[in-house]
Amino acid sequence: MVKVHLPKVPDRLPKSIAEKSLQQLWNLNEEDAQSFTTIRDKALLSLMYGGGLRRSEVIQLKWTAVDFSRRTMRIEGKGRKIRNVPMNETLITVLKSLEKVTLENWGEGIELVVLTDSGKPCYPKFVYNRVVRMLSSVTTSEKKSPHVLRHSMATHLMDHGAELNAVKEILGHASLSSTQVYTHNSIARIKEVYRQAHPGAQKSS
Repeated sequence: MVKVHLPKVPDRLPKSIAEKSLQQLWNLNEEDAQSFTTIRDKALLSLMYGGGLRRSEVIQLKWTAVDFSRRTMRIEGKGRKIRNVPMNETLITVLKSLEKVTLENWGEGIELVVLTDSGKPCYPKFVYNRVVRMLSSVTTSEKKSPHVLRHSMATHLMDHGAELNAVKEILGHASLSSTQVYTHNSIARIKEVYRQAHPGAQKSS
């Protein structure tokens, strides 16, 4: 039996949420759009999907690391490796709103960007529960977690033609091998589009 070669088990690809589903999240709680919790929750989504941050990075993020003028965030990732993450317009807008409402609710001197409903430092389970609650309202996918937002961001970047090295730097991966898995997701998407759109890909009935 030692000489018997078993079939190779394919690597499990990271799960991602559809772009349309994530867009729907921005329309949630619009009747309470100016509340601290609503803005904070949108900031959570924006940091993980718009910035590709890990849950631990979101929890540790301080206002001093957010540079609105340069449109970047200084993130300390795994192994204390520092990277600069670009901020899109949506992320900048929601963080400015969060900064304003945080000052109004909790006063000056707050260091951490993301706080709990009571103004305390957030923790892993808190972030997990908030993200799962929000994702549950727009998707039936079994995989609903903070890390899925990070996977979704990387997958969608690749789907839209982003360079592998650029995605690697944004995510803070130590090597390209960690990032290359998203190329498989992107290829799978290309195959699906081809299958649906190309006449030659359709089997004759």
